[in-house]
Amino acid sequence: MILLALVLYIVVACTLVAVPVALVQGSLSGRGKAGWPSTVGKTALAVLGLPFFLTVLGVYLLSSEMAQDPQNLWDWLFLWLMTFSFSMVPLLPLGLISFWLGKLVGMSKA
Repeated sequence: MILLALVLYIVVACTLVAVPVALVQGSLSGRGKAGWPSTVGKTALAVLGLPFFLTVLGVYLLSSEMAQDPQNLWDWLFLWLMTFSFSMVPLLPLGLISFWLGKLVGMSKA
């Protein structure tokens, strides 16, 4: 249950950042104001980088709150991998859809 709450927290927090970034970067790419590698890199950083950081922080805080043995690296790594992969299920398609929607809007305004 705690893992589900952590995943929901990460998805909601990252959606508030990733969707606007993807829309703006897609729009800039569609208008030709920014290069393809630059816009894709910034979008990937928002869609993948922020959840990566929040997952590491959340799992670290969760394991310290539960007073687990910090020497048990494999359990910590497994918990991080499960949380990160579950949070990517809605975030990756949402980021891609937002980027392409922004690109279409940018192309229509060009």
